[in-house]
Amino acid sequence: MFTRAVTRATAVTLCLALGACSSMKTLRTPGTYIESVRPKLIRITQTDGSRYFMIGARMDGDAVMGFVQERKSVMGEFREVPLADVAKV
Repeated sequence: MFTRAVTRATAVTLCLALGACSSMKTLRTPGTYIESVRPKLIRITQTDGSRYFMIGARMDGDAVMGFVQERKSVMGEFREVPLADVAKV
């Protein structure tokens, strides 16, 4: 219960801090954007409909990689997602 509260508080704080000076928009060429801009936070929607935020995203070949905060863990989990499985960034 405590970890869920900490996770939510961290996520809300991060969203508020980043939302104050940025905006969200769908990218037409996410690979190029991630390589050139190296954003601190992106929201990924996969082809199966799952959505999550990725922190410190970067490209490695045709895959996006970075840390994703899972509800069950206190720390972020490193994840690699092929661009073929990504519907929106």
